[in-house]
Amino acid sequence: MVSLEKASKRYRYEWIFKDIDYQLVTGGRYAVTGPNGSGKSTLMKLLSGHLSPTKGQVSFVAEGKKCAPDEVYRHVSYAAPYIELIEEFTLVEALHFHQKFKPLLPGLALPM
Repeated sequence: MVSLEKASKRYRYEWIFKDIDYQLVTGGRYAVTGPNGSGKSTLMKLLSGHLSPTKGQVSFVAEGKKCAPDEVYRHVSYAAPYIELIEEFTLVEALHFHQKFKPLLPGLALPM
């Protein structure tokens, strides 16, 4: 579960969004919509632990326990356009690299 409490994000003097209170429960499905520049990507980075809020807080609960900020990556995945990839890696090499940080689900395996 991801909980937002008065979560706000600002860059320099401009607020991207302010005072969001919301809970995203495990297994739920959510859509984030809005025009270009409305803060969708910034919100997604906050929800995935890639950014911290300027004000308020984002908390993560996994398996009934609160997650430390440096452990969130083990429980949350974020895939979006414009994420930089290491150009020198093949797809299989990139997957092996990321598997070192977050193992695959049981029953899944990567090719050698």
